[in-house]
Amino acid sequence: MGVTVQLKQFLNEQEADEALIDLIPSLEALLPEGVVFDQDTWNLLAWETRKGAAKTLNVIFSKINNKELKNLAKIYFLEKRQSIGVSGRSVKAMLPVIVYLDHALGARPIHKLSNAVFVDAQKLIVSKRKASATQRYANYLQVFGQWLSANLGYRISYRSTLVSAYLHGRKASDKDRDEKLVDSRIIMDLVAAIQRDDLSDKDRFYLLAFAILVGTGFRITELATLPKDCLVREGENVGIRHFPVKKPKLDTKWVLSNWVPVIEDAVQNLIAVTDSGREAAASLRKVPSLDWPDIYQNKEALEYFVAKFCHEWTANPQHYMYNKTGAWIEKKRCYLDIVGIVEKAGSKSEAARQLHVSRGTIDSWLAAQQAALRNELPLTTKSRGKGIRTSWDTDSRVVSIFRLEEYCDLKIKGDSRKWATKIIKNAQISYQLIGDVYPCPSYNGDLERRFKRIIHPVVETKDGTPVLQPEDALFILSKYQLSESRGTRIGNYTLLDQKQFIRWFCGEKRSLGTKNSEDSCFSRLDIIDPKTGEIAKFISHDIRHWLTTFYLEGGMPSDQVALLFNRAANQNDTYDQTSSKTRLNNMRQAIRDGGAMGHVADTFHEIAEYSREEAEQYLEACTLQLNLMPHGGCSLNWGVKACPNHNGCFNGENGVCEHLCVDPKDENTKVELSRMVHETETALQVIPEQSPQYNHYQNIQRNINELCEGLDNE
Repeated sequence: MGVTVQLKQFLNEQEADEALIDLIPSLEALLPEGVVFDQDTWNLLAWETRKGAAKTLNVIFSKINNKELKNLAKIYFLEKRQSIGVSGRSVKAMLPVIVYLDHALGARPIHKLSNAVFVDAQKLIVSKRKASATQRYANYLQVFGQWLSANLGYRISYRSTLVSAYLHGRKASDKDRDEKLVDSRIIMDLVAAIQRDDLSDKDRFYLLAFAILVGTGFRITELATLPKDCLVREGENVGIRHFPVKKPKLDTKWVLSNWVPVIEDAVQNLIAVTDSGREAAASLRKVPSLDWPDIYQNKEALEYFVAKFCHEWTANPQHYMYNKTGAWIEKKRCYLDIVGIVEKAGSKSEAARQLHVSRGTIDSWLAAQQAALRNELPLTTKSRGKGIRTSWDTDSRVVSIFRLEEYCDLKIKGDSRKWATKIIKNAQISYQLIGDVYPCPSYNGDLERRFKRIIHPVVETKDGTPVLQPEDALFILSKYQLSESRGTRIGNYTLLDQKQFIRWFCGEKRSLGTKNSEDSCFSRLDIIDPKTGEIAKFISHDIRHWLTTFYLEGGMPSDQVALLFNRAANQNDTYDQTSSKTRLNNMRQAIRDGGAMGHVADTFHEIAEYSREEAEQYLEACTLQLNLMPHGGCSLNWGVKACPNHNGCFNGENGVCEHLCVDPKDENTKVELSRMVHETETALQVIPEQSPQYNHYQNIQRNINELCEGLDNE
């Protein structure tokens, strides 16, 4: 019975909606090549628009014990792929929620899924996940419940009861915001470190990347996928072309004028460093290589390609062991006619002097060439070529496991090494060392096709159309180019990705404080946090918080900041780490300028008509205890007097609260008011008119609308 038939039968048993059952063939077709529905591991790398250096993106379903729930989860993710184009990483992020649901369900059958089970799953989320992530996971759980209800008739009405934990941003405390906001002096110290003479190539490279990050506020994935020709100039304006995460379409981010020289210098230096990586990618595209890491996972492929390697190696004339033209010089990896050189020099001693080697070396080389002339293998170099040679692995002409590792640029371990060594030893002893060529295996077109190295695009659209290839990317290097322990592989390349940037920033846990190559950049470069006096510590994403705060404090409108960072305006709240003191000063200035609305603002201007000094005193007194909220400021001292409107600024019978002060020029305030309007409209649609709450929300709706009309008239 085919998978499609099985799934249709399964959904029929679950009394699923006919529309979902009819979708099964098209959903199954969404699976990437090589992935089977019944497998517990799905490699969903093909669903990613930015594959980077990854070869797999495995989503593992084996942790879901209930077979029916596992099938429903797979169908759910496939339907999400079809409807909204969900990515492999998103599936991987959402899967743990269904695992929690499975644990809450326990040994009960699938039809026992209920709201109580979903509530138990939420409790597991709270106990297992960080507070900052629990709401997001609970939302995933809620959406899955809604899908089950809509498509399979489950009576699931579960709604998440978790609220966002505001660990920073406008809705958090000054202490939380201060802890989140990176001190500008740390950033400037890191950028200035580019000029240091004692930098390693690795640190210099990443510091140049960091300079671009500071000037743009890119997400790391956006930084890692910049094109080589990213700089663009229009008149005096300079921008960087990039691929925003949320839409893989080339866009331009304009750079502040005082940061332009830093950005231009960083990009130019990075281009020079990464040219060899682009050349390697271009060469490999013309002559594709084999994907040896994949070959090692398949015994049939390993035996075929190792045999082919042995044939090509032993067929190379340079590797012929009975070459009579000269002795093999291992250090120079060439043949040298020692017999002719000695005859021409007149003696071994003179030949040794001319070649700058010892007399004993000349004896060994002569013995090797004379052995070849007798159709014999050279003896060991010890005892001047008179000893019996038992191992040939150190002779670079002879096929060996070490030659194979050099060829495929990979360390071979475990069973793969045993399988490969068996073939290589046979090729060495039974063929090459007696002067024969190891036979070439019969051509296998299927293996040749399956294990050809694929050069993935750096960025592609959701329909799989490449928009940036490795040879056109900025952040591409020759393999091991920045390694301090391994030699650079000129013919191979590696793309830098998010993990590599983060590893440079934060370091490896095992190496923290050691100042070695795996330690954090702050530790190696002695970058101190002025607020603590200790080694600085922050993550790359904190730069977006710092830059957002910088722009907002500088007076840039919230909607423009959101546009600059490719996010919704209401998401600025999380990134805005402006202190209450700064926000208070902004509110006071808005009152002075006549831009704010409310009782305090009206009274200030009435007093100012006859005394500006007394008006300032009044403003200072009223705003001394100004409590700043997302929708405005409250001049009531909450520590002395309770709120007369029960914390409801807009639910008064006679208008908004007299203590409320609103700055109409503040975009975040407008966004919050719009959210409250929408929330009120929703409440009035579901609350019965006879309910006391209905009148409550009517007052809020009326007062907010009147206030918004006033804002529009400003």
